Amino acid sequence: MRSYGYLDSDMLPLSKDRAVELLEHDITVYMLYPDNAEEMVFEAEDIIKHDGMFGVTQPDWDAVKGHIPPRDVEQRFLNSPTDSMAIYQLRRDAPVELRFANLGSLAAPPDPANYEASIPVRCTRTMIPAESLKTSTTFSTTSAPAILWDTASPSATSLR
Repeated sequence: MRSYGYLDSDMLPLSKDRAVELLEHDITVYMLYPDNAEEMVFEAEDIIKHDGMFGVTQPDWDAVKGHIPPRDVEQRFLNSPTDSMAIYQLRRDAPVELRFANLGSLAAPPDPANYEASIPVRCTRTMIPAESLKTSTTFSTTSAPAILWDTASPSATSLR
């Protein structure tokens, strides 16, 4: 947050998605500005329109963190009002033979039960165009093998 220009050490950073989620639970969320200013959020629309960072104060977070249910990353992705994608990674209990398999070596399409949504991503103009994703089958990552499911069509792309 310091490189952004916001210097209050009592403020914890939030993603846009998490800011909306906390606001839905009636937790005070702030829009942060690079001139070290903040503004309290009153409507989810304020969050959607703001292009900067978001935050919650440390005391507010400490007071509510035990009462916030675990994040359902997949449901947030499926219900996203903006263009988005989610990265699905192998569950820890997935069959071991899937750990290093590429998409082309699988006898059948990937079984969604073996994967969990791990990273929701809001798409921006600087990302890979959707038409490029549909033609690509593999990606290089430094993390565990993952699958990108396209919700518009029942296809999967390996993120390995």
